[in-house]
Amino acid sequence: MKPLFFLIILILLGISTSPANCQKVVHSNDTTVYQPSDTTEPSSSDELENGTSPGLFFMAMFGFGIMFLGVGCGIALTFIVVLVISVLVSIGVLSAAVIVGLNKKSYTAGFKTLVVLGSAVGGIFLGSAGFWVLNKIMKWWPLETALISGALAGLIGGLLFGYTCWYVLRRLTGYFKSKLKT
Repeated sequence: MKPLFFLIILILLGISTSPANCQKVVHSNDTTVYQPSDTTEPSSSDELENGTSPGLFFMAMFGFGIMFLGVGCGIALTFIVVLVISVLVSIGVLSAAVIVGLNKKSYTAGFKTLVVLGSAVGGIFLGSAGFWVLNKIMKWWPLETALISGALAGLIGGLLFGYTCWYVLRRLTGYFKSKLKT
């Protein structure tokens, strides 16, 4: 595949060169004098008025197209990898919540598990990132200690936040349920 691209590029480079852009060589009495070509009268029908070659423009557009294609593929691959990782984490949390809900035969227990586990996982990532940034600024601990202590603090904070959110959600749904009945 690479030799094919190399051959195409060589052919396009050969097409893009124009004799009008070259210098004229004048021989006079054993001396060689290089003179620039006369730009007032183009010697090639491919050359435009301003002295540019369509072949060079085509090569530039081809190069930009390849660059944009590469950037687009990189963005697409990054999006796919992040999406797969997110789905795997979400499926793990969701499947645990479903198993708890089925085991206890209660939608409420499954939703509570989803809220608490989601908060705990989020707390682990936020705590680790927070302690990593704090450690970069203050340089208190080795990197491993900062990440582990951040993960533990995030887990505890996430669990507390999850249970608090569950309490608030339960009270809000009870309030709205009582308002809808009246």
